[in-house]
Amino acid sequence: MRCVAGCPVGHNTSAGGCSPCGSSCASCPLSAEECVQCERGKVLAGTMCVNSCPEGTLAQGGLCAGCAASCATCFGPARDQCLTCAPEWPLLLEGACLSSCPEGTAEDDELCVPCHETCAKCVGPARDECTSCPVPDILSGSLCVSVCPAGWYAPLDGGLNTCQACHPACSACSGPGDDQCTACPGEQLLEDHRCVDACSAGAFACLRKRQCDRCPPGCRECTLASETSDQCTSACVACEQGLLLLDGKCLAECPGGTFAAGQEAHCRPCASACATCMGEDDFCTSCPAGLYLMPLSGGCVVACPAIGFAPIQEPVNMCAACAAGCQRCAAGPRQAHAGAADGRMAASSEATICTLCQGHLLLDRDSGCVATCGDGFFADPEAAVPSCVPCPKHSIGLGVGLGMLLLLLILTGALLVVFLRRARRKPQSTEDTLNEDATMLNTMVELSLPGSIMVNIATDFAPLDDRPLGSGTQASVYAARAVGAGISDRLGCPEVVAIKQLKGPDVHGH
Repeated sequence: MRCVAGCPVGHNTSAGGCSPCGSSCASCPLSAEECVQCERGKVLAGTMCVNSCPEGTLAQGGLCAGCAASCATCFGPARDQCLTCAPEWPLLLEGACLSSCPEGTAEDDELCVPCHETCAKCVGPARDECTSCPVPDILSGSLCVSVCPAGWYAPLDGGLNTCQACHPACSACSGPGDDQCTACPGEQLLEDHRCVDACSAGAFACLRKRQCDRCPPGCRECTLASETSDQCTSACVACEQGLLLLDGKCLAECPGGTFAAGQEAHCRPCASACATCMGEDDFCTSCPAGLYLMPLSGGCVVACPAIGFAPIQEPVNMCAACAAGCQRCAAGPRQAHAGAADGRMAASSEATICTLCQGHLLLDRDSGCVATCGDGFFADPEAAVPSCVPCPKHSIGLGVGLGMLLLLLILTGALLVVFLRRARRKPQSTEDTLNEDATMLNTMVELSLPGSIMVNIATDFAPLDDRPLGSGTQASVYAARAVGAGISDRLGCPEVVAIKQLKGPDVHGH
């Protein structure tokens, strides 16, 4: 034993002297049993120097530091620096030890491994190990898909996110019922979401799409006309009541150039001679350009007959019949036509103007044909067009003026005669005087009326009987026959007339 100034490395200094530290201990200042630093190549575990740190610790700066509680072994003190896990946290995920794997991962040999990218949850990392899917995908078996496979459908209520089986009648569907099919097995066709062997009335088979398409509106029965990759076109063969069939379509009425015959429910083409027709293919209701329609016969002519017809152009070229009694006529100011009761063409009453009447008839001011002329007109049967000609206006005015003047003169003369005769004759009874005065005044008034004229009985009329029809104080009335030239036309009266003859030496009557 010897005395030294200080204990060497690897020894503890105490009152008793220098004591060597434990094995591989480089420093133990507190006591020889409590090492605080180990020799190179050794690590301090507690107060002991060891070759490697025990489980649950790790070498850090020559010391064995403790792992997180969840780690069995680690590469650092943090919770996510585990290498293996303690029994209470047996599953390792990205350096952390867990009691169960989180969503999106699955347990695999004490590890939490991520699910396949198509899965929301899974039981393993493979694509076919999904247990649920991210929106909007749906689970089909253990796969996540965007569309369910044939024979399966995706529920729309959101309660289930798993493909469900279709009804056995469907090969594809939108729901569980047999009326929710979207495709059919074998040779069956889809109609109104059901699988059928043949299409119902009002539908036709579109084989390319394996479905029954509806006939167009108004069509009662139709067939396939043509089809493309995405569309089928139908041709109607029978229409609903009240519609007419033409070229595979149903129409409310037949177009120009066609017609519906009788009770037939389809349109037929008109004959080539017609532009339009009705009832029969050769009964025209309008004609091709340059021809005129004969509406009663339904024929087309190059020119209208000269007698009894006039050509009009609006709204169609046609031969309009002249009015009754008219031999020749021309187009009138209003050439509109009207439909006859049976639907055929007929000209309106104002479509023509008469230019020449038949036989003895006269053309009046309204372009009508009459047997006699009206007031203010006289007959001119010798004219190129026998007509009713208006009386000259000046003759009417002059006649009225002269008539009024004549009336005044006659009344004045009559009064003078009455006074003279009364002065010469014996006094008469009051009744005789009144009768005589009444006869005179009545005669004067009658002579002043329009239509009364002075005539000569000896030359203009021949009495039928010498006995009068009646007699008064101043005149007698006889039956006579008109014999004077033109006297009947002048008077506008029949051949047998009543003649009033004044009594006295005057032989004229009226």
